[in-house]
Amino acid sequence: MEKNIYFVIKIKTLSYITTLPTKTREDVSYALGFIHAQDRFTQMDLMRRLAAGELAELLGVLPLKTDQQNRL
Repeated sequence: MEKNIYFVIKIKTLSYITTLPTKTREDVSYALGFIHAQDRFTQMDLMRRLAAGELAELLGVLPLKTDQQNRL
């Protein structure tokens, strides 16, 4: 018999706070996995751009020297 437990997940990032109300541990696991996957995708995209010398396309002129070095 499962108790009527209410879980709330709050995830803080630089730009927003995500609040996810859930009722089961499975929902908690799924939600956390989804959020981790989103963060991992962003990290992988930034690392790909760094290796390809394409960070300036996304972030402006600040990483331009790094891009030029990585393209050689």
